[in-house]
Amino acid sequence: MATGKRTEREQSHVSPTEEAARRNEEVTDHQVERLRVLSQEVGEPFDESERARMTPREAERKIEDLQNRAGYGKNPPAPGRDR
Repeated sequence: MATGKRTEREQSHVSPTEEAARRNEEVTDHQVERLRVLSQEVGEPFDESERARMTPREAERKIEDLQNRAGYGKNPPAPGRDR
């Protein structure tokens, strides 16, 4: 019996054409600067060549992760825990 809801796997499925189009998108200069600053704040090196291997969507996910780890995001680390 179909519920009309798509599973997580179905929702995350991207056709090969869509994937190719996404890979052709470039990370923006603004995203790179945010990644550079946030990486520095959490004490991680920022690899400039990473830009060529990321899509804008992947960059946003990494920015969100770094923001959380730096204490700016929706899920900051608990007080007293090492970052």
